[in-house]
Amino acid sequence: SATLRAVRSAKSDWEVDRILEASDQIDHAMERARLVITEGMTELELAAELERELRRQGMEGLVRMHRFGSEMHVGGVLSGLSATMPTWHQAVMGGGGLSPSLPHGASRRKLQRREPIAVDLCGISRGYISDETRTFVLGKLPDEAAEVQVATQEILRAMEAELQVGAHCEAIWMAAEAMAEEEGVTEGFMGVGETKMRFIGHGVGLELDEHPVLADGISGHVPEGAVVAVEPKVVLPGYGVLGEENTYHVSSMGVRQLTMAPPGPIEV
Repeated sequence: SATLRAVRSAKSDWEVDRILEASDQIDHAMERARLVITEGMTELELAAELERELRRQGMEGLVRMHRFGSEMHVGGVLSGLSATMPTWHQAVMGGGGLSPSLPHGASRRKLQRREPIAVDLCGISRGYISDETRTFVLGKLPDEAAEVQVATQEILRAMEAELQVGAHCEAIWMAAEAMAEEEGVTEGFMGVGETKMRFIGHGVGLELDEHPVLADGISGHVPEGAVVAVEPKVVLPGYGVLGEENTYHVSSMGVRQLTMAPPGPIEV
């Protein structure tokens, strides 16, 4: 019910500790990615390595979602053009998957030099979810892509300042949109054309898509104790997706970042 979702949008200290544990699982997986990414391995091979690491860290394996008909694996490993493929659920990145039966996520496409490798993973501890994205690259990103990656990080930093108890959800989205224009990345910000997403963040907890939702048309406010994933991403058609995502705890004491992997691009 709407009442229950509102209650769950504010997390107790115990719940925040579980999400912090889930965040630590992803941080370990991101470090594993840095160590194992090699030219010529496939998205699927990398995804398998990271899923193994998540499970070794205690990740429970099932990402629950509230939206009817939505389902998701532990996350996505998408390189280059794969990340630009649209998906059926509300996300910027899609991927081709392994077959038309599940056209989403890692494929058998090989990782290539100077292409962004988007690693978007969930951790889960005692049912509580955290969400983190990092951009990896074999070698270095081309200059234009590197500038876009920096722009997404500037937007993320700006959104940290906007994340305050009582902040209007739509106002945070509007601030992100304005920042994207200022950084010159409006065209591909959160997708392109009909696939463009009009949100910048979402609550996480027992489900991946909890309140508050930082989106166009959302009239709610950020409650005391909210835990929110913020994910500025930019699609460069014909190339790939750049971006970064962290999960934060918002309280009257300020904003606390829970996912702590080093910022991208992580060069390997």
